[in-house]
Order: sequence, then structure tokens, then C-alpha cells
Amino acid sequence: MKILTVCEGIWPPLVNMSGISAIYQLQKALADLGFEIHVLTTKERHMGSSFQQWFESEKKDSNINFHCIDLGFVKAVPKVNFYTSKLVPPFEVLRLHSKHRFSVIHEYSSSIILARRTALYKSLLDVPVIHTLCTYSEGYLGSPRFSRNVGVDKIVCVTHDMEKILLNDGYSKNKIAYLPLGIDLRRFDGKNSGDTTSFVQKLPIPAGAQVTLYVGLIEQRKGIFTLAEAASSIIKKNPDAFFVVASYPFSGNFYDYNQNKVKLTKFLHERGVEGRFYFLDRIANIPLLMSIADVFVSPLTTLHGTLGYPLSLLEAMASGKAIVASKITGITELIVNQQNGLLFSAENAPELAEKVSILLSDKTMRRRLGTNAMNDVKKYDVKYIAKMLGKMYEGLKANDAVP
Repeated sequence: MKILTVCEGIWPPLVNMSGISAIYQLQKALADLGFEIHVLTTKERHMGSSFQQWFESEKKDSNINFHCIDLGFVKAVPKVNFYTSKLVPPFEVLRLHSKHRFSVIHEYSSSIILARRTALYKSLLDVPVIHTLCTYSEGYLGSPRFSRNVGVDKIVCVTHDMEKILLNDGYSKNKIAYLPLGIDLRRFDGKNSGDTTSFVQKLPIPAGAQVTLYVGLIEQRKGIFTLAEAASSIIKKNPDAFFVVASYPFSGNFYDYNQNKVKLTKFLHERGVEGRFYFLDRIANIPLLMSIADVFVSPLTTLHGTLGYPLSLLEAMASGKAIVASKITGITELIVNQQNGLLFSAENAPELAEKVSILLSDKTMRRRLGTNAMNDVKKYDVKYIAKMLGKMYEGLKANDAVP
């Protein structure tokens, strides 16, 4: 079967360190199952020839056919770049289908409103279409303006909470499916992390430090400022506490990175904890990064813009890390308080400080929670999820063939 996957922004930097990597890993797993996968995404001319080489290398190694829309003409205005990426695909989808004749078109998007765009493909091309809703989008999810009869074959929800919202909002039950996003667990089997000792020695982390790791954008909604506010209390109870912030400053969605980093650094300085924070940029080896952590934190204030749940949570679970996370929709599908992690009320810095301090002080609890997390993450193995999605594709194609 030929599958066209339409996705906003799988350009190389995002594949390395963001939730979009879950979508890309799924495409590779589908290709391994024998599906002919075509990916329509965007690239930016100004990012350099190395990224074009990345596409060529990945095509060779993964047998995925990439089709890229070049947004270089709006590179100077990142916000325009971001929104333009949502408008261009329909024209390219029509062109590609006329050439390749796809069996299924599968679009991943950040908003339920874009299910209307997916439906356009079906009406124009008469081919089975799937729309995966990846994020909790403010102002659209749950809005009656975009509910009920959307002309797609399936709307896939990556969390059960999304599924419930759409069903309550009037979407047809036979069109809604639940299929989570997963990760390649083989990356976290201890064979691919690399030399942890050498990696740590290159970092300005004091010997004997207890590392609390944060992975994600430097943005208010990601909760990094809540962690910064909690830091002084954590250090008082755990004098060896040290914090590593791993992020990915690139263009497109991440246009506020520099100013947010300056704001955060000032915030840390005012609280006298600046020297306890170390910033890492552009880390591609996530298993190696996870290996340095004693505690992993996911202090999100909102899931808006997050792929159902932070992919970094799955990666921390697969790494057997003790986790402290916000008690919000999506995250609570992964983390059960006291069982495979500790939950705290979003934006509650004192409570976050308390939970991190507990784990830093209790090695036995860290080990127990980490072990449970490793067991619980197995159902999010991308190979298993790819098989489920493959069956969905085959079912849609079979139904489409019935006179």
C-alpha cells in the first residue's frame, strides 16, 4: 500500500528533539512493515545544505520518500512561516496523488479545525483519509463549530481524553479511533546511549551532584519558570541538587527562544540559583541525555501545543527515571501518582519542590518508580502502534474496495 503522510514541520532539527519525532518514528516502523511511505512536510531553504543531506540520508536508510514544501520565502517572519505551513499542503497533495496514486492519505495536525482540510482530499480525490489530532488546541477542541459530520474516514485521537472530548462534542462514534503516539523502545535498551561517563565529564556538573533534568522549550507554558521558582527550596533540602535544561533553539515555532532564555536567566539570577542551572542545546542523543538524570521533571502548565502528552515523558519512562510531572490532562494517562511517578498541581512551585526533594532524598523510591515506569511504557512501543495503524489502513482500503 502507498501511504501519503502529511505533517507540519518534520524538518531535521525537530525530528531530533521534539514530539514530531514520534510521528517520524512511526513512519519508519510502517516502512519496516512493508508499507510504501511518502511524507509531505516542510523545509526552509536557509537552514543549509546539511539538512538537504539529512533528507537524502534518511530516505536511503529508512526507505521513506520525502516531499518537501520550501518555506524559505517567509524565513524572515517566523510566525508567517508557521501559519503558511498550514495553508500550502492541499495543492501539493493533489499534485503528488496524480503522480503516485496513494491508497490512503493520513494527515497529522495541531488542530481539529484542520480535519476540514483532510476532508477536502477525500472529496477531491475519492481516496480513504485519516486525520490524527495530535494536540489540545486552545479555542478549537470542543468547539461545536467544528464538530459532528466531518468528511473523513477516521479521526484518530492520541489520548483517551481527546477521544472523550470529541465524542461529547457530537462526532460520530464510528469515525473516532484511539491510537497513541509512541517511541522506539530499542533506543533505550542501554546499548545506544553511548559513554555516559565521558558525556558527564564534559559538562560543568560538580562531582556528586544530583541532577534534575528538564527537556523542552523555554516557555512559560512548558513550566520551566515554575521549576526555576522551585529551585531554591529544592537546593535547601538537597544541597547537591543541580539542574540541566535541554532545549532546541531553532526557527519556525521557536522564534521566542532567545528572549525567553534571557528572561529565565534573569529570573534565576534574581533568586540566587543561576549557578545551579546548566543549559544544553541541540542534543540529538536523548538516551544519553536521560542517563545523567536522577530525577526527570515535566512541569507543563498547559497541554496546548503538546502532542497529547510530552514525548519526553515516554523517553524518561523508557530510561527508568523517577518522574515528577504536572497533574493535567494527557499526562495523567501516563503517570499514576506514587506508582510510576509523582504528580503535582500545575504551576504550584512549592508542591513541585516538595516532590522533587522527596525523590532526591529517597534512592529506593526513585528506583521503584523508575522500574514501574519502564514496565508501563512498553505499551507505547512504536512497533506495536505501527501494526495497529497498519491494520487500520488495510481496513479502510478493504472497505473502500467494496462496491
